[in-house]
This record gives sequence, C-alpha cells and structure tokens, in this order.
Amino acid sequence: METTTLTPISQPLSSYDENLEQCMIDGGIYPEFYSHHGRLVPKPRNFDQDVEILPIRRPSLSSETLTASMFETFRLRHRDSDARYPDERNLHMVEIIPIIVGNAEDKKATGTRFFNLDAMPAGHPIKVAPDFFDGAARDAVEKAVRVNLNHMIIPSKYSTRVPMAPNFFLDVTPKEAKFRAAMRKTMLHGALGARAMLALQNYGVEEPIFDGKAYTYTAAYHPEVVTLQIFAHHVTPPTTPEGKPEYHMTELGGWKMTRKIEDFVRGVTAFRNVRELAQRHRDEFIRAANERARRLSEDQQLREKGDPSEMRERSEKQEPVEDQQPIAETTGVVVEGE
Repeated sequence: METTTLTPISQPLSSYDENLEQCMIDGGIYPEFYSHHGRLVPKPRNFDQDVEILPIRRPSLSSETLTASMFETFRLRHRDSDARYPDERNLHMVEIIPIIVGNAEDKKATGTRFFNLDAMPAGHPIKVAPDFFDGAARDAVEKAVRVNLNHMIIPSKYSTRVPMAPNFFLDVTPKEAKFRAAMRKTMLHGALGARAMLALQNYGVEEPIFDGKAYTYTAAYHPEVVTLQIFAHHVTPPTTPEGKPEYHMTELGGWKMTRKIEDFVRGVTAFRNVRELAQRHRDEFIRAANERARRLSEDQQLREKGDPSEMRERSEKQEPVEDQQPIAETTGVVVEGE
C-alpha cells in the first residue's frame, strides 16, 4: 500500500509543502472562508470601500485605442509564450506582468528572498520569495522605527535597495503548481504585509490598535487559466489573553484576462487601483510612525532635562490623521531584487 510522507515542519517549508496550510492555521493565519467552530471570519471593515475603488477608471486606461492595443499584445504574448521563453518565470515577469503593472512611483522589487523577517508562524522557517512586491524606500522611515521594528518591516538586510514595509504582493502560479499551493503563498505574503502594517500602526502607542480594516493586498495571477485574483488581508486581536493576532484574507475580485477586452480592462484597472491604495495606507502609517518616533525622542530629551510640563503640552497638540487623497495615476522605475 502506497504511503505519503509529509515534510517535517522542522525543515523550511514552501508553498508546495502539504504541511504549510495547517502550519499557518495553527499559527493564526487563515485562508478565505475558514470556519472557526462554525463561524466565518468577518470581512474587513473597509471591504465595501475597497471594492468601490477597484473599477475607478485611470488616465492610462482611458483611451479605447490604447486599451485595445494593450489587450491584443497581452493575448499574443500568452499565445506565443512557450516558444520564446523556456524559463516560465522570466516569461511572465518580463513579457506579461508589466502590461498589468504599468508604471508607478512605488518602490518595487522582483524575486527577492525575505531573509530578515521573523518567521510566520513563529518558530517555523518558511521560504518567502514573492515574485513582485511594493514597499517603501529605507530612508523614508525614521531610524528609530527601522531599529525597533527591524524584523517586522525589513525583508532583507543584505541590500538597502530592497523596499521595506511591503504591503502589496503579486505572485504568478507556475504551470506545475496546484491552485492550493498558490493560495498558500498568497496567504503567507498577505500575513507578512499585514503584520508590517500593524507594527507601524501601533508604533509608539500605549494601547494596541485592531481596527479590523485591510491595509495589505495581494494579487495572484494564474497563467494556465489566464485569471487574475485580488485579495485583502486584515488582522483581528488575539482571542485569548495568551494568544497572538490573527490574520485573514478576503477576495476582492477576479477577472478572466483574455476572454474579452472589458474583463482585461477591469482586471488591469483593479490591480493598479488597489496597488495605489496599498501605497496610500503604507505612506500614512510610515508618516504617523515617524512622527511618533520624533516625538518620543524629543520627550526623552525633555525628561533628561526634567521638564514634564512641556511634554504634556506637546502631547495635547498631536496632529490628526489626514484624510487620504483620491487615486491618481503615477509613474516610476523598477528596482531589481537581489
């Protein structure tokens, strides 16, 4: 009788390991529609707002001629892909994905291995290497924040060019991979991004903030069926005094990219809009964390001088969080991974 040997969880896991999903569930990282004792996890509190943002038309996709040309190019590259690129990953990242991504100012990287982040779940080494991710430039974050949140927000210590505090990921499903393997990869990357945003959101605050909103997004592209899916990831507080935060994923939408031009435009539009939404969340959390870091540093200096009254006065004058601006088209340059 044939038996199946599962990879021991003491070894580094990948999305192809059958152990990985259960390992993540045991560590508080849950797939979509996961049932907790018969109770489904609620959607993120900003789910409806995020869904409304997806179809907003963008300047780069407003020309019917341009979008028709893009669509035909996209279809042709899929049709001729196998003949031109024996290396499947190079094909998608060089020929096809750039059509979906477009140009943006986000600091982005491709094919970078995450060596510096604390393992998720804790104690289980897992291979983490997103095909594509967005984050912030290292000099955008105060040194105190970088030092204190090092293993939460800095993916790699080997290069200062690798973006930090990533909260948008794209993964391409290899032909040999099963759908569940692709979803495991998406779950993990979304949880890592959500943890980074939670760490920034709570930097320097007295009481932990769990607002139930999604600030991290992932996209999964499945070349075999030419389908694009987009997910939101949010965090909920521990359910027990000894517990840890729990991470959840929710699909925002899916599109068959070669069926008709309308679906192609909707998919590309949604991808670019949610990517920009992730940047806005990331920038706001970094701005607020930087401000708190500077304030804490100044308070420390005042304590050393023995002037608590000025500290109280400054704390009463904290700036409110500004409303986020509407989505707008941006352009930029790719930063290659390690």
